[in-house]
Amino acid sequence: MAINISDRFLEANTARQFGLKTLIRLAPVRRKLNPALRAVLPKRARASEAPCTVTDAFDAAADHYQKHRWAFVENIFEDDFHAALARNYPPRRFLQPVAGLTKSYDRVSITDRNRDTFTPFPELLALSDYLSAPAFEARVSRIGGQDGFRTSGHLHLTRSWPGTFMIPHQDSALESDGI
Repeated sequence: MAINISDRFLEANTARQFGLKTLIRLAPVRRKLNPALRAVLPKRARASEAPCTVTDAFDAAADHYQKHRWAFVENIFEDDFHAALARNYPPRRFLQPVAGLTKSYDRVSITDRNRDTFTPFPELLALSDYLSAPAFEARVSRIGGQDGFRTSGHLHLTRSWPGTFMIPHQDSALESDGI
């Protein structure tokens, strides 16, 4: 949940978001319609055999992350796998509709509970498995340095709408973790 939002920023930047506000109002309809659309519409464009691999660029960010507590990493996936992810990204009917102005995007988390929904997207399932594998968790823990062991809970997917933006905020999960 978004917290510590600037009321002044929100007031100054949301007046022009009529389309987004309409999408938010239509969210209950989209939530009911999406399962039917998933059942009758095509599920994917084409299959891919690209292996899921996170490049060494990820590990190269360790020094910066340990010093600044954040890192921006480019080219994290091999080109073929990245292209397959982009080409076969789930349509909106596989995501939960946008629900608020502060996080103006459709979203879904791939968990054990809904994993079967994403079988038409094997690249996403491969990525989810890769990110939660003990070898990758150990890799992330090494990058984190002295902060202890890291685990992956689930893969979170988002898709924004044209003209929308992310309102600067702090996630409540960070607050509860003392960050």
